[in-house]
Amino acid sequence: AYWTPAACARRCMEAVADSVMVPRSPAVLEPAVGGGAWRDASRWVWGSATVTRMDIDAAAPGLRGEGPAIVGDVLRPDFGRQRFDAVVGNRPYGDELHEWAERAMALAPVVAFLERGTILGSVGRCAWWQTHPPARIWTLAPRPAWEGPGARRETDTCDSVLVLWVR
Repeated sequence: AYWTPAACARRCMEAVADSVMVPRSPAVLEPAVGGGAWRDASRWVWGSATVTRMDIDAAAPGLRGEGPAIVGDVLRPDFGRQRFDAVVGNRPYGDELHEWAERAMALAPVVAFLERGTILGSVGRCAWWQTHPPARIWTLAPRPAWEGPGARRETDTCDSVLVLWVR
């Protein structure tokens, strides 16, 4: 598990909030909550945001606390019909971007995922990027030093980007 550092998630959420309009008290989904940094950042930026925390790992610390929490997989076909104002987070890197992004776009008009910079250069994703163009892409500097079980404590060796889609 590689969790987003709190300061990184906060900077990312501030960039999203500066770029798009969301309702005053938005409904936000963090589909891979891990340590909960994006949940906390959403509340920091939007104050009265209702953040639904979701993770496939029932032991994820971000699932604890107040507010809605779901143990499960956002990619599961029977996830539900609930809609959100934004879906944000750091999705599992072993999963395919297009599956997560398309699912998130079906749930909310604003989607922001923290990605490895190498996601942008794939020939196999070229057509997908053309049909799902992002509204903004930010390159993170400095690179995040991931947190969580199994994460190295030094700064990552790969660039990270925040990708924002707005429908």
